Amino acid sequence: MKTPVAYLLEHGDQTVMIFAAGERPGATYTVEVDGIARPAKVFVVNFRIQGPSNPAVSYPYTIITFDARVDAVARTIENAQVREWPVIPMSQDQRVVLLHPRAGSLLTERVTLVGKARVTGGNLSVEIEDGHYVLAYDTFKVSRVAPAWGDSKYG
Repeated sequence: MKTPVAYLLEHGDQTVMIFAAGERPGATYTVEVDGIARPAKVFVVNFRIQGPSNPAVSYPYTIITFDARVDAVARTIENAQVREWPVIPMSQDQRVVLLHPRAGSLLTERVTLVGKARVTGGNLSVEIEDGHYVLAYDTFKVSRVAPAWGDSKYG
């Protein structure tokens, strides 16, 4: 992923959050939990991204586990700037994760769909609808086949 994203996966009575900080120009970036708050029913998890000290490229991430089922918000603190990032709920049997645009987004112009897919044979079918009618339908290849997650891009 080029930009940060978080995934929430329910596993039994626990929730696992995977936070990927996105592509970073430097092999020594790290991601740390900077604090967790619960001002309402949603946990707010702050991640601090630090680095680099090396000119390579890295994709830092961290994983945290909650001992219950939770909803959460992911924020980063980088160079004194706080930003909120998408949190994508996932299930164990899920085969496709849409990263951009967010599921349910109102689309007013042409967009490229970006996500991850875990599909047998590496073929993914995409159907776009307006709630009543199918506006577009196509099948295309993803970068890797199941059981691995492959990159998928359409548009």
